[in-house]
Amino acid sequence: TQSDTALSPRFGLVYEATETASFYTSFSKGFRPNSGFNFAGVSFEPEFSKSYEIGAKLSSADKRLNATVAVYLGEKSNILTADPINAGFSLSAGEAESRGFEFDFNGEIAEDLNLNLSYAYTDAQVTKSSLDPNFGLSLPAGSRLINIPRNQANALLVKGFNWGTAKLTAGVGATYVSDRLGETGVPSFVLPGYTLVNGVGSWAPNE
Repeated sequence: TQSDTALSPRFGLVYEATETASFYTSFSKGFRPNSGFNFAGVSFEPEFSKSYEIGAKLSSADKRLNATVAVYLGEKSNILTADPINAGFSLSAGEAESRGFEFDFNGEIAEDLNLNLSYAYTDAQVTKSSLDPNFGLSLPAGSRLINIPRNQANALLVKGFNWGTAKLTAGVGATYVSDRLGETGVPSFVLPGYTLVNGVGSWAPNE
């Protein structure tokens, strides 16, 4: 049997400096019981997490343009991973941290012309040494986390048209993802970055 108790508080504060600018900060703690037990028959400690965020929300006077800027820090401990030695079992290994920066912009930059932009920088790494769940190797503090790109960006431009009573839209978008670690414990295996280009369109024959 196992009995765990924890608080998971969330706090936030927003300061509206002007009608077009506001600043905010938030803090939260997470708690999730880990079910099961390891190879030795010992039940797992719960998973705990903390997150901090501070940012700003900006808009134009006519509210047609909006932007958000934020920086954040997230921490997680008692993360369950596959036991590299005892197949079919899990183990609680290490702690991880993720910190980064995010920017989002959206709005009507001209009549019936809308632009959406976003960018995120993420630095995710091991903060307490643990075992690599794939190869049973030691993951020292500072090791990158698997499959998390440091840079991601998106852009989408959409134009609207009127054709009689119908409404048409056409646009083009692009997504960029930088390289990322392909397997933990072996930094030489890195998945390359890539860019996707997409076309979008819609037709509304009437209201």
